[in-house]
Amino acid sequence: MEAISTSPISDNMFALIVPDNLVNGLEPVVEMLNLNFIGNNKDEAKKELTIIFNNDEDKKVNYFIKGSTREMAYDENRGISAIILFIAVYMGIVFLLASAAVLALQQLSQCNESIERYKALRKIGATKSMINKSIFMQVSLFFIFPLALSIIHSYVGINVVNNYLIALGSANQFKSILVTTLIMIIVYGGYLYATYMAYKNIINNE
Repeated sequence: MEAISTSPISDNMFALIVPDNLVNGLEPVVEMLNLNFIGNNKDEAKKELTIIFNNDEDKKVNYFIKGSTREMAYDENRGISAIILFIAVYMGIVFLLASAAVLALQQLSQCNESIERYKALRKIGATKSMINKSIFMQVSLFFIFPLALSIIHSYVGINVVNNYLIALGSANQFKSILVTTLIMIIVYGGYLYATYMAYKNIINNE
């Protein structure tokens, strides 16, 4: 998608170019004019054009002028992109915390059922380090499988969102997305470690 006029979004999905004789006799519905200001008075010209675009009080004519300057398009685009990113990050954090909390509670709730099993392992000669390693592997696998599935889904979703932001005129957001992903992985890893420590303390204190 591309923009054929100064616009905060790429609103042209495709363009069909035809010979002039195919459109003879047809009245144009929309006419577009792109302007580049040069010279010493370009700032004043931009201000005058901005006033024209923002002024919709004159209703006596049978046409209207709609447009934006480059600065107006940038401002509107930044607002739209910021809203989309804020909502996406907020929802991602909420779902991440909720899922990590559910996984942690589920593991800790099963801990009491595993106490007798670990007591049996001690009786047959399992050392404390071996038991701790077993607990770590169990908790890690329980957390990693949902994380792996979410990464696959996120890869598809991130590509769609990134393409959508590019269509809105934003630059490639993969750097920001990667930073956000790293933060979420650190938070998720913190839940994993806290669950492991709590699980280990319960087993070792019995």
